[in-house]
Amino acid sequence: MTYRCLFVLLFSCLSLSSFAQLDDEVYDKEEDRKPLRNNRPGDLNGEKQNPLKGFFIGSSAGLDLWNSLFRIDFSPHLGYRISSFAHLGLGINYTYMYEMTSQANIHLIGPKAFLRIRPLPQYWESFYLHGELEQLYVRESNPNYTGGPNSPKYFQDIQPRANIGFGYTSNFDNGLGIFSEFLFDIYYLRSGTTYVNPVTYRAGLHYGF
Repeated sequence: MTYRCLFVLLFSCLSLSSFAQLDDEVYDKEEDRKPLRNNRPGDLNGEKQNPLKGFFIGSSAGLDLWNSLFRIDFSPHLGYRISSFAHLGLGINYTYMYEMTSQANIHLIGPKAFLRIRPLPQYWESFYLHGELEQLYVRESNPNYTGGPNSPKYFQDIQPRANIGFGYTSNFDNGLGIFSEFLFDIYYLRSGTTYVNPVTYRAGLHYGF
């Protein structure tokens, strides 16, 4: 009977010692406690994709003097990166021109669609070829027009424009970037151009999501 009591007492002490060691090793370190992760798709906010991924927004401005003509333009746009090779987008172009000799004021505004091709995205990602089509509403006012006693002081028209050229972009880590473009209006070879100068230089900013 005495040996049995001693055996039970010894077993109890060993059991308490084992639980105490387990408690020290597992639960004393708060930083080691990691929550269980549910791997079902869509349960974690970090695993959700950005719905705007692939889109980019931007705006460019141009300024030049051609003979006696002063021109400035502003062109915001929205685009989408189809791949590292091709980007496409839509935008609006506004241009103001002032003819210094005749004092004529010309306003042009209209939508545009553009396509950018990166021919060597693996080696020269910053360089791209650019093409765009514009449909422009043109309004010109000329206070010194002398075409006749009842001639209008202004005229309006809708004219297309097709620019082709190349550009260069430099991107930053936070999604912002700068770009510049040199474009030529191929309609100028056929019937002149609404911009008088067929060559256009633009520079601007863009942000990619």
